[in-house]
Amino acid sequence: MATKKALENEGTVITWSVFKTAFYQRFFPVSYRKDKGAEFANLRQGQLNIEEYVAKFTSLLKFAPHVAISDEAQADQFINGLNPDVFTLVNTGRPNTFADALNRAKGAEAGLLRQRRAQFVPLAAKLAQENPQIPPPLRFDDGSSGSGNKNFFKGKGKQFKRSGTSSSSSSSESKQLGAGQKSGDLYQVWRQTQH
Repeated sequence: MATKKALENEGTVITWSVFKTAFYQRFFPVSYRKDKGAEFANLRQGQLNIEEYVAKFTSLLKFAPHVAISDEAQADQFINGLNPDVFTLVNTGRPNTFADALNRAKGAEAGLLRQRRAQFVPLAAKLAQENPQIPPPLRFDDGSSGSGNKNFFKGKGKQFKRSGTSSSSSSSESKQLGAGQKSGDLYQVWRQTQH
């Protein structure tokens, strides 16, 4: 209310712009406004995604009134702070409004992410071919093919022994699951070792 009264006493028509200017002058020290203005002028996207960059941009915009008053100046400042790969895509046919620049930046970022994802899988496969010690990318069987894990233990030659027997026990006390046996035979092998 004090800001409003001070402005009314001066005979100033109170628009939102006038009120904001008076409010910032009163509650934000000059040194703070200068620091934030410099931070805005030097703002770069860096490691931020477009959403994070635009949030930082708009939060600092109020400290750069010379940019805030012009939509074209906002677009220019925003574009100039973008990372080079996004900048190149957005700057083609230079947008005149901040909203247009933002939409183009979001589209450019999404396109670049798709492109990087598409390059990642073939690169992993190529590296696996060039260096056999690097395993190829894993492919998971969700069981929908009907094969499931039926043959997981097939041919593994697992031995089952009675508990408490030493490794030198007789061959009659240990049974081996052969390559041709089904996993249902495991129970039979176990039962035989228990008697």
